Amino acid sequence: MNTNLHLQTVKSIPIPNYAPCAFEAAFGDVELRRLRKQVEHLPEEEALTHGDATFGSADEDSERIAKQKGIPMIEDFAWLYSKFESLCMQANFNFNWNFEMTGMFEQAIYLTYDGKVKGKYDYHIDVGGDGPMGYRKISGVLLVNDGYEGGELLFQGQPKPDKDTPKLKAGTIIFFPSFLVHSVQPVTKGIRNSVVLWLHGKPYK
Repeated sequence: MNTNLHLQTVKSIPIPNYAPCAFEAAFGDVELRRLRKQVEHLPEEEALTHGDATFGSADEDSERIAKQKGIPMIEDFAWLYSKFESLCMQANFNFNWNFEMTGMFEQAIYLTYDGKVKGKYDYHIDVGGDGPMGYRKISGVLLVNDGYEGGELLFQGQPKPDKDTPKLKAGTIIFFPSFLVHSVQPVTKGIRNSVVLWLHGKPYK
């Protein structure tokens, strides 16, 4: 085995940057209004973690306090899924993640975090477990509205925001490898709507 040749081959591969990738103004006002209108009729339920699902409900001690609506993979939402996939593949290329992608095995989720109940999601990762969750490679979060306080998307190691920290605007979509530890900080005022989605592929090697 030629170790030097193997090392040179490895060094020629660009080093991935596993930091989150944000596309600001990726969705315009017209697209966001269309999305909000389209999801109005969809059934809503509590967004339960695996632990909460065991008890059938969430409470103030739960890791996640939010409501969710599944966005079906039907023709009405084809425009949304097509744009999600295109932007996600762009992030995969731009940041040299170079994950082997197969497609989307799960429907996107429309989430509502309400300041009246301090809606939040404690630190967690998106990949793992049985079923499609075990094949998640890239996660995405689309911010649907402005006008709320708190609710920041934070990654492990990031300092907590203060009043001078600029807030990402509605229409921004953030992509990141699904193994990154992240959270949604408690919403303290108003309502935060977002869409979360995942692209899937072969398990990590």
